[in-house]
Order: sequence, then structure tokens, then C-alpha cells
Amino acid sequence: MPDMPYYEQLFQAVMANDTEAISRIIQECFVKMSHEFMGVVRSYDFNDRPVVVAVMKVMARTLELTLDESGQNFVEQISSMTSSVAIDLDEMIRQAKEGRENGKTEE
Repeated sequence: MPDMPYYEQLFQAVMANDTEAISRIIQECFVKMSHEFMGVVRSYDFNDRPVVVAVMKVMARTLELTLDESGQNFVEQISSMTSSVAIDLDEMIRQAKEGRENGKTEE
């Protein structure tokens, strides 16, 4: 976790009209959080991906309901500007092979 929450860093960068800082903070945030979330995903069997995705979607919708209007607007704005996040496909393939070797197959 950063010394200062990402949301506060972004607020300060927006107030300073520092577009480079805004981009850097968002990128840093996405890289860090995506890496941590993928750690959770990898902690489950490769074949459990549909369940993991379903739980993550429900949790995201539930967490969004706890945000005030400003927070919800921020989520919508960032989500609309972000089409994807890079995933380490080599690691996913390795896990799939490992699952098959352990007698688990993808349906």
C-alpha cells in the first residue's frame, strides 16, 4: 500500500492540473492492484477461473454500492477509459498444464 492512498494522490494531481502525474498514478495503481488480484486468482485451481471471475464481479458490484456519488462517478470514468489489463498468459498456460498433469481437466 502506498504512503498516501491513490485516490488522494489523484485528487492532488487533478487539483494541480498535472496530467503526467494523473497518468502515472493510475498506471501505478493498476499495475500494483492487478498484480495483487492476480495473486488471488492464481491461488485457486486454474479450472476455478469461472468461479473466481463470478465472485470478483459480484464483490465489485457490492463494493461499488458502498461508494458515494463521487466515488461511483470515478469508477465509471476510469472503467470507461480502461479496456483491458495485461495478464501473464505464460503463467496461465503453465497453471492449465499443471492442472491437467494433476488429473484436472477443463470442461
